[in-house]
Amino acid sequence: MKNIFKGLTLSLCLAAGFGMATASYAQSAKEDKDAARQTQADTPQMAYQRKVKEIRSAHRDNLANCKSAPASERKACVKEANDILKSDLADAKQLSKS
Repeated sequence: MKNIFKGLTLSLCLAAGFGMATASYAQSAKEDKDAARQTQADTPQMAYQRKVKEIRSAHRDNLANCKSAPASERKACVKEANDILKSDLADAKQLSKS
């Protein structure tokens, strides 16, 4: 009976150790993949897409700020935000061509 408990205890310890090793390996593999992605050079298309995403995010923030402006200034604020968006998108497009 004592040998059965020793065997069972040993099996459980080995299984737990294997589970932790597997989880550790999976985490390590994920970190390696993330590091490889971060060191990968951006293509011009990727850089342009990232820039457009940033510009659109800033535009959403500007529009949110316009909503909190007084009603009398809101229309001018939205127009200015849209003008900035158009200008920034044109600049990003121009930079992607050079």
